[in-house]
Amino acid sequence: MAKPKRTFSADVGQRSIGTRGPDQIEYDLDVLFNMFDPEADHPDGSKGGIEGANIQAKSITSRELDDNAVSDSIVGDRTFDESIADDYSKTGTVTQHLSWLWKYIKSITGENLFASVADTIKNMSSRITANSTAINDHKTSGDHDARYYRESEIDNFFTQHKISGDHDVRYYPKSEVYTKEELIPYLQGGSTVRKVEVFTIVNSNNGDGTFTYRDRHGILHTGELDENGHQIYELQEGNYPPHQNLIEVFIMDTLRRDARSGGLEEIDETHIKLTDPQGDGAEITAVYFERIGIAGEHRLYYTGDNTPPPVTSDATMWFEVIGEAGD
Repeated sequence: MAKPKRTFSADVGQRSIGTRGPDQIEYDLDVLFNMFDPEADHPDGSKGGIEGANIQAKSITSRELDDNAVSDSIVGDRTFDESIADDYSKTGTVTQHLSWLWKYIKSITGENLFASVADTIKNMSSRITANSTAINDHKTSGDHDARYYRESEIDNFFTQHKISGDHDVRYYPKSEVYTKEELIPYLQGGSTVRKVEVFTIVNSNNGDGTFTYRDRHGILHTGELDENGHQIYELQEGNYPPHQNLIEVFIMDTLRRDARSGGLEEIDETHIKLTDPQGDGAEITAVYFERIGIAGEHRLYYTGDNTPPPVTSDATMWFEVIGEAGD
């Protein structure tokens, strides 16, 4: 029921009838009493009890509520919101706490909160314990020392190997030994390939972080300038193995630049940077080795036994094994 209003009104000396009489006083008292009884009915047919509009704001505390008096339907639905879960706190609304829990669980599993997890913490803990036990058993097993070398024994072996009398005779120093991968490019058939490319600068700075140059065929190219204004050229006719000092640049057929002496940086197989920028009209000549072959135009064969080589062209080179290392 809405806020009740007094309907009895009378002045001294007036007759006690109608709204000035005892029946009206009884009506007002019934309305007042029914407001404290939600099961009662008001004279106008509305239900008794006090509506929210008749209660002072924030005047009801936990003292006025029975245990479990606030049900889920009273609390209502709540939606997780990760955007309010950035600043974690022990104090907050139900929605904030639920959102914090959502974000924590998601950060632990790495998945959506409702996704199936790969494993449980209990199972992972059991496996870690089992693995730790197996490792400890392995360390203390009776045949461990018989089956494996101790670290000290391995270190001593290499120490003795390094100082053995015939070490220098049997092996080259590490700095002078090539790996298989390093030798393959040179043992392939074919001669050494040396290339020369000539560029002429048309505009040394286009004003947009680029410059323009032509190759020897007259084709115009646009190159990049780095943050220091250094010119970056792209090779058009081949490539070179970078960082092996196999490329050099001549400026106007006079000034030489390479990565070792300075003025040139090797970027990758097809790009070089001139750290001594040149102006319009300058001629830049790049000389580089695309490959170096020690076998020339020969085919290579290997024989590990005493079988003589077949009769072939004189352009075939043979290697014969005469002994193994340590023999």
